[in-house]
Amino acid sequence: VLVAPLWFTSCATPPDLTPIGPMTVPSNTVTTAATPLPAGPIRITVMDAILQGLENNRALRVQRLGPALRRTFEQEREGVFDPVFSAQLSRQASKAEQPSGSGTGLTNSDVTAVSGSVGLSKTFATGTKVSLDSTTSLKDSSLYADEFDTTRGGVSVTQSLLRGGRWSANLASLRQARLDTLSSEYELRGYAEALVARIESTYWDYALAQRQIAIVTDSLKLAEQQLADTRERIAIGKTAQVELSAAEAEVAARQADLINARSALDQVRLHFLALLNPPGTNTFQREVALLEQPATPEARLDDVAAHVGVARRMRPDLNQARLAVQRGTLEVVRTRNGVLPKLDLFIN
Repeated sequence: VLVAPLWFTSCATPPDLTPIGPMTVPSNTVTTAATPLPAGPIRITVMDAILQGLENNRALRVQRLGPALRRTFEQEREGVFDPVFSAQLSRQASKAEQPSGSGTGLTNSDVTAVSGSVGLSKTFATGTKVSLDSTTSLKDSSLYADEFDTTRGGVSVTQSLLRGGRWSANLASLRQARLDTLSSEYELRGYAEALVARIESTYWDYALAQRQIAIVTDSLKLAEQQLADTRERIAIGKTAQVELSAAEAEVAARQADLINARSALDQVRLHFLALLNPPGTNTFQREVALLEQPATPEARLDDVAAHVGVARRMRPDLNQARLAVQRGTLEVVRTRNGVLPKLDLFIN
């Protein structure tokens, strides 16, 4: 039985088996420094191995960044509907000479112009865009005694009638981004569940490899004992000399099996350490001491239909498939909107 960590939380699933809500991943799980393990063999149980792998596995840390990265695309799509405030201020100054009004000489002129504008606009999901703007300009010339100023205020309302005129089409990109975020969270959940399964399976593979070494060692001792017995029988003349070759070959075969078993044990140990990624130096030189040994579980299995129902609701790949269907439906909405002609009604 695989026990999922506490941060695999989800909201209730409606009866139509739509995808369940996103899981919550603590923000400090990515950067939290693990406590260094004491020197010597790593003494560990199955549950400790699972928790340590979820905390230290580097591949899982990378996967945890996926939902956060997808949320930035949500914010980008939401930014389309954010209000936009703009402001501009400019000043110009010029000096020039021009013919005087009497035509008898030149007149110097100094002109200073200052202008400023502010504007606020917002686009709504209904395809409506509202803009407010105000512009003020001030001009001062040495040729005139008075200053010239102009002030303008304006309101503009634009409503899309065909392309971009339906809120479902305008929100399609945002909803697709949210589905992508939810899909990345299911992907993270599936990766974590697969990691838990690999850690537990590797734990018991390591225990099996240790048992195999003990079995092969006993076989080697038996073959060596048979070789010694064969030599004694040959010495007293009860067995032919040719039987010695078969006994020696059996010992050599058992020695080769022991070498292969030790090699397999080291391979499983390295794979297990790679999954756990314990902190400290010389990680792959450390030995592993298992505190639990395989035993027949004394548990009564639930009804198969109950497990099937939970799997239909909780399996990340099924939920991702449902999200893909919803995303494809939104893509159809976007495509239909894109083939419509552009027709706007505007008031200034």
